[in-house]
Amino acid sequence: MIKNVLIVAADDSLREVLARILQEMKMGSMATDNCDEGLRRVLAQGNLPAGDPSKIDLVIADLMYNKSGKEMVKSIQGSGIKIPTILMTAEPGHVAEALRKELGVPVLLKPFMIMPLYDAILMAVSGP
Repeated sequence: MIKNVLIVAADDSLREVLARILQEMKMGSMATDNCDEGLRRVLAQGNLPAGDPSKIDLVIADLMYNKSGKEMVKSIQGSGIKIPTILMTAEPGHVAEALRKELGVPVLLKPFMIMPLYDAILMAVSGP
């Protein structure tokens, strides 16, 4: 069960809308506007005891203009910490598909509706 989602996106309104949608889905969220802080929060998860209420269950990260979201996903994967991750992008579909294949995570095309977000969450938590 997903309780806490970390939202990493530079755009304030995107973070706010995602937080509201997740709340409607009965999920809590925390947010940051940069990938360095998001990665720091994820890496800190390794020091939390099992069952800690602040544990992150899912990361939703924006690709962002400088592609740092992609690098953050790679860093999470390389850390050994197993946290399902979704990448968001406004790039064209063929770019999103290449990212999905490269990273092995769901890629959500912006703008998106609630059902594609829900489907991406299900894919992320069920694994490859």
